[in-house]
Amino acid sequence: MAAKGSGAREPWLGRALVQGAFAGIVAPLMVVFLVAMMSGWLRDLFREPTCDDPKDLALITPSGVETRGNTVYSDADGAYPASNAIDTNSGTAWVEAAPGYGVGEWLRFSFDDRPDIQMVCVVNGYAQNAARYELNGRVRQLDVTTDAGNRTAVLADLPLDEVATFQRLRPLPGRTATVTLTIRSTSSMGGSQAVADTAISEVEFWGR
Repeated sequence: MAAKGSGAREPWLGRALVQGAFAGIVAPLMVVFLVAMMSGWLRDLFREPTCDDPKDLALITPSGVETRGNTVYSDADGAYPASNAIDTNSGTAWVEAAPGYGVGEWLRFSFDDRPDIQMVCVVNGYAQNAARYELNGRVRQLDVTTDAGNRTAVLADLPLDEVATFQRLRPLPGRTATVTLTIRSTSSMGGSQAVADTAISEVEFWGR
């Protein structure tokens, strides 16, 4: 009878060892794996939209654009109207028409149906090529004004191989009929050869 009892305990002991190994090794590994997957998913869920990855935001096209006095700057190479800022071509640019670097000049974009603009993306300066970028002034501080109010953004001077890169601006949240971008300060790297003007090559609007 003793031998029979000993044999009956062996399957139970094997199951206990397997269960112990699972609980001590496999289960923690599965927990670590699931936590890693969940953390990545949560990061993606809460990560803010960017100009490279607007997530679920839609591209919103302005119905019109105007400037102070609706004046258009031109030179021997051509004209640089406000419409250049929304022609989907970063090789063209709006250039302000005021004397000097245009502090206080603005672009005002109009929208039908008052969309909820959540992100503005700007190609700063004249981004046709590195030479144009260096020659012309760029915006340093830019006021972003919507129906909800005003927020000031600081734009970076980019490396010359990244001049056509969009930079993100975050307006105050809420539906708006217009977005106005006002030049508050500028920068230039052209030295004595620089042209006394400021350019913006492209503007995009993302929202719902």
